[in-house]
Amino acid sequence: MASFEVLAFKTGNPDQPMNAIPSRAWARCHLRFPVGVDAEGILPALGRHLDRHGFKHVKIQRKHEPVDLPTRLNPEDAWVQWAAASIRARQRKNNYGAPQQRWFFS
Repeated sequence: MASFEVLAFKTGNPDQPMNAIPSRAWARCHLRFPVGVDAEGILPALGRHLDRHGFKHVKIQRKHEPVDLPTRLNPEDAWVQWAAASIRARQRKNNYGAPQQRWFFS
């Protein structure tokens, strides 16, 4: 499952506020997705989703930053077992996970 998060946004002009809906807005967002999701197709898919829900005026622009593709290790791998045991020892619970894809765009 993919997740989408708005990290920060700016609307209007804070130096000259008006009692009106601002004509422009900007947001820095974060998108994460697991192995198996089409990395090149996820932003166009998000754009189509926004279009279908009445947000055709929203422009998605990918930032020119390095992309870290999601990874997945075999849970039986020795390093995974070592890390999981370390986490369990510190937190007294099971935690498995791997970094997921991060894209920043505005």
